[in-house]
Formats: sequence, C-alpha cells, structure tokens
Amino acid sequence: MSKVGMGPMHLEVGFFGLLMLLYNLALFVLFVLVLMFLVSGIRFFKQKPRNDEVLIAKLDELIRIQQEETGKDGG
Repeated sequence: MSKVGMGPMHLEVGFFGLLMLLYNLALFVLFVLVLMFLVSGIRFFKQKPRNDEVLIAKLDELIRIQQEETGKDGG
C-alpha cells in the first residue's frame, strides 16, 4: 500500500469536512438567533399591556387637563 495517492484525497476530505462543519455551525448560530428573537418577542408582548395601561392613563390625564382648560376659557 503506497501512500503516494493519499495526499490530495486527504486534503479533499479535510476541505469538505471543514465545509460541513462550517455549515453545521451556521445552522446552529441561525437556530440560536431564532430562539433569541422568539424570547425577545415573548418578553415584549408580556410587557406591552403594562406599557399600554401607563400610556392610556397619561392620555386620560392630558384629555382631562385640556377639557378643564377649555371649560375655563369658554365659560
């Protein structure tokens, strides 16, 4: 068994093995990014009702103040 013909074949297998490793690594990174996006979205939608309540309370206060000022000017 001569090792003369094994050189290029070994490099070829190593190259495709490296490509396969990079492909799997890219898929893993993509999977992690999707999971992070989902967790971020879930956190946002859990916090959103509380933020909306605060915003509605502030808008109600502004409307009340505007109505009081309009009532003073008109009456």
